[in-house]
Amino acid sequence: MIYHSMDNEIIEPRSAEVKNIPEWIDIASSAIRESLHCELSPHEVSDLMQVAYVLTGAGLKLYPHSIQIHQQCLFMLIALEHLRDRFLLIIGDSQETMVLFGFEGQWFKKGSTCIQACRPSKHNAEYLRIQFPHTAPSVGLSETPLSIGLGDRLSLASYGQLTLLSEYHKKGHTIYPVLVQQSRYELASTERSYNDIIDEASWDVFASDFRYPWGADGHNLKTSAEVYKALTQGCTLITADISAKIQNEYVHWSDATLARAYNNLNSGYVRYLERTYLGTTHRIVLNPKDGEQGIDFEQTSDLEQRTESNANDATQNTIVELSYTKRNLLHFALVFDKALKCAYEMHETVREYEQLHDTEIDFEITAHGSTRPLTPATHYLIAKELQKMKIRHNAFAPCFCGEFQKGIDYIGDVEQFERELVEHHAIAVHFGYKLAIHTGSDKFSLLSILTRVLEGSMHIKTSGTHWLVALKVIAHVNPSLFRSLHELSYQAYNDVKEHERVNPDISKKTDLTKIDDEHLGSVLEQACDRQVMHIAFSEICRYDVHYKSIMNTLQTHLKQYWDDIQHHTDKHLCEIVGTS
Repeated sequence: MIYHSMDNEIIEPRSAEVKNIPEWIDIASSAIRESLHCELSPHEVSDLMQVAYVLTGAGLKLYPHSIQIHQQCLFMLIALEHLRDRFLLIIGDSQETMVLFGFEGQWFKKGSTCIQACRPSKHNAEYLRIQFPHTAPSVGLSETPLSIGLGDRLSLASYGQLTLLSEYHKKGHTIYPVLVQQSRYELASTERSYNDIIDEASWDVFASDFRYPWGADGHNLKTSAEVYKALTQGCTLITADISAKIQNEYVHWSDATLARAYNNLNSGYVRYLERTYLGTTHRIVLNPKDGEQGIDFEQTSDLEQRTESNANDATQNTIVELSYTKRNLLHFALVFDKALKCAYEMHETVREYEQLHDTEIDFEITAHGSTRPLTPATHYLIAKELQKMKIRHNAFAPCFCGEFQKGIDYIGDVEQFERELVEHHAIAVHFGYKLAIHTGSDKFSLLSILTRVLEGSMHIKTSGTHWLVALKVIAHVNPSLFRSLHELSYQAYNDVKEHERVNPDISKKTDLTKIDDEHLGSVLEQACDRQVMHIAFSEICRYDVHYKSIMNTLQTHLKQYWDDIQHHTDKHLCEIVGTS
């Protein structure tokens, strides 16, 4: 593991803490002048730590990685009462020059030294991204083989995650983190916008001095209007969720009923499907040998699906042969017609935005929420039709076999999962995108399989259980709040269970009256409590009193939360990238 404790990541004051910026300026004026006269280079850690040592002697908390020289001025992020009570300090010799940076804040002058203290407002976040472009989200799903969704629901985890990811980068593991990853439902429950959480992420990137690309995901969006709103608020990735448009009820219909429904489809579309797929074998070769085609088409009467592969050897050829009957095509046309049209509409919104703003947006399509698993044979038809519709997507999330329930490990036949994953991967590679794995949190039995079969190229979303990490911190530092949240979660269960993939045995609810405060966190090791509390987040946070209590508790104990988040994230990453 690369995980290490956060003990030294925030420099605490070496004298009494101050309560406001003017008080600190008075105390620290000589220290500030001393720091300005240090011969600093932005990448000399010893010099920057010298500044940190001098400034913390004057009674503030300091994000040490944020200290840097920019256009002959000193920039740093400090905190007062708690670590989220942040200010950007800009220190220089010329107010006329410093005004040009564009930040808004309170000015102080001590002799020839000018100091501007800037709150992390929306305006200042915009100018932070202008002055420090690495603090702005950017595309990266296709540019980096391994991308990981890390956007936690409370927007408090990123600093801890980024300091960990910086260590992975130093050791040669390139990872593209998506730091913003909220659905519209999650945003509504906390009364925030994508603007708000992107701003929070930008400040965390600056605080940690993370100098690598990162993304912002408009997660599981279902309409063009939602997509447009996410784009205008700064998202660089759109996850288009077509799951609700997949009409799985047709699968149970009789042949006669299917035939009647099929005849109601556009006759040109029906003829196209039959001409393209009926009586034709579609052959995909992953890792083709010299001179071998990656895919070809053969006329055949064979209606079987055949896969030849060696799943333990990524260099071995994988050959997937797919063919379809008329009933297969009936099912596909009826089940996926609306879903494909939905994907097209959302993609058109993205394409128009890209053209209008001369920019590039990552686009992912997910069918993860489908009520039935997506077979590789169906995945191929979807990929082929998306190609025909000129839909450019960077990732696709199938609904895999087995159960990807929230907060617990994979349930299902791991060997079947691996066999089908080989085929899904072959299809994705051929069509030029990577597979996305949704609800990847805590799926430890699959992580090494995913890495081996996908050869390290995937987009895996692992942020769901960050809320459980937060709850464990709350159990430790505020037991009474945890007890209230536990009860509230069970009260909310019937209202939220229909929208989530969980199947807990409610009869196994832990009786907290029998658990002392010291062992309260162990409740989250029980599958039933873990899942019920996991999915109740949005319902709990709709009530302002609960949300404020949660945030106040975590903000007061952020170092512990970051430490636990690092350990939790590293537990996933070490399996994915193969560190120990």
